Amino acid sequence: MAAIAPLLRQRADVPNALEAEQMDNAAQAQAVVEESRVRQRVADAARREEKRLVSEMTPLVGKNAAETFGRLHAAQARAFETAYGVDAAGLMKRRNVELGRGDAQGEALHQAALYEQTPLGETARASLERDIRDFGTAVDGIVAAGKLPSSPVKLLGQTPLVMRLLGRDTVTGKAAAQGGVYAAPHVFDGTHPNMTPEMWKQIPGALADPVAVFDSDSPKGRANGDLVFMLELTDADGATVVVPVALDASKGRNQAHVNIVKSAYAKESGGVPANKWFLRQLKKNARYVNGQKMKPWLRAAGADSPLGSWKDLAAANASGNRIYTDADLVKLREAHPKLYQSEASGDSPDLRAQVNLDAETAAIRIFKGADLSSIPHESAHIFVDDLRRVAADDGSMARERLRSDLEQAGMDGTPFAGILSGEVDAEMARAMLRDAREELAMLDDADAGLRAAEKVPAKSESSKEGREEIRAALKTNAARRRELLPVERRLSAYVRHLDGLEQAKRDMATLRRFAGVAEDGELTGAQWREVQEYAARGFERYLMVFPTPVGVFPSFGRRGVSLRCLPHARGGVSL
Repeated sequence: MAAIAPLLRQRADVPNALEAEQMDNAAQAQAVVEESRVRQRVADAARREEKRLVSEMTPLVGKNAAETFGRLHAAQARAFETAYGVDAAGLMKRRNVELGRGDAQGEALHQAALYEQTPLGETARASLERDIRDFGTAVDGIVAAGKLPSSPVKLLGQTPLVMRLLGRDTVTGKAAAQGGVYAAPHVFDGTHPNMTPEMWKQIPGALADPVAVFDSDSPKGRANGDLVFMLELTDADGATVVVPVALDASKGRNQAHVNIVKSAYAKESGGVPANKWFLRQLKKNARYVNGQKMKPWLRAAGADSPLGSWKDLAAANASGNRIYTDADLVKLREAHPKLYQSEASGDSPDLRAQVNLDAETAAIRIFKGADLSSIPHESAHIFVDDLRRVAADDGSMARERLRSDLEQAGMDGTPFAGILSGEVDAEMARAMLRDAREELAMLDDADAGLRAAEKVPAKSESSKEGREEIRAALKTNAARRRELLPVERRLSAYVRHLDGLEQAKRDMATLRRFAGVAEDGELTGAQWREVQEYAARGFERYLMVFPTPVGVFPSFGRRGVSLRCLPHARGGVSL
């Protein structure tokens, strides 16, 4: 009898216990199915936008490159959706790529010349990328072997143009050898634990385009004519990495003349960045200064230039060596178009690409001087602009996302009327979510008690009437649960979106701090451009070291691309 009791009906219009439980399960399953359908619609919309972007880019850059860039943009949009709750397809809709004709018009961010101006920059870029890739492979081999290499390891097959620019030292007469740059075996001996293998892998690209180069400050190094490179690379404590280099050293049995990296370490004391050391070197030993990179470094360090105006830079340092700038490097680059040097002055007359950013569009325009770095560079500007807009949002994005989700699911918007009108603020929305969850929990508790009571054998008429009331209550609870579950899911998604907007604000503040500007408050146009260029350069360096665009810019500070790829970044996070 006990086995068939759940199957018995006391009245024709009241479900038995098994039916009531199945109705409950069906309600929850239906809610899951609806949620899955919404996610599928969102994913399909993002894929359609990706295909549109690929079709626009294919005539300009070829099918393979277009598909790679399409995946890059789609990955960033999905990452933003996960981190901040924004609509991935909505982000993608702003974007388009077209061939620019004539001069760029309107408010736009222009790409600085990142590589030598050859057709599409292929020769210089390929050489540098090959060296970076080869050195990364060598580092992995050293780590796997667990022992030091037996001979110097190639960092750069070409001697960077900045080393050629410096010419001969007035004291020793030494100049850079033209056989490239190699790392001495002891560089990898673990003397400097803050230098991780991933940081080693970034040294070739950073060495090819340093923030500054100094004459060695140590008596022995100065007597040998050594140079010290200040890199756009920091350790976990935010300390800037320096690389001492011995010029024109002999290597191997054939006594080939190369330049040897003697060490690589972050300049710090007790975990605190030793920024004053760099200020002393600038004043006394500077040989080359990239003003565009040094200015944000000085701001981040809270210091003024010890050399005064970059325009009126002193002609020579304390040793009588001329002090060169990035403007001098541009001229040398024009004379050697096939040699790599990853950064250039932003004053280059050849416009390569630009991106126009407004509320409705994020349009990349490709010009005659474009190379393989152009679309990634401009894409980074779009990604940062996305972050800026999300961080500045007052909640309207979350409301519009909620409205769209309700329409796509065919749900009644009445329970959300106060949210959609803006009358219900974030805290009230969170309270609504708590109330819905509490009521669902109460329904679960009530059902558990009702089912327990229903199992008690009915011995009288009153017991049978009570059983009918129990089943009626279960039916009522199941109906209420069907009403509440989709409301709870929509409220939960809305609150997650609001939390994501707060995270975006924190991440934007982190990016601004790393770029050397105030974390909050309004930025001037020039300051905003500096933040944009700072991020774009770091993004390009990231793609050089990790060429597969898997998850891109999901969050500056928690889930995003490692901020160690950005100059002067403190700490770092992983994908």
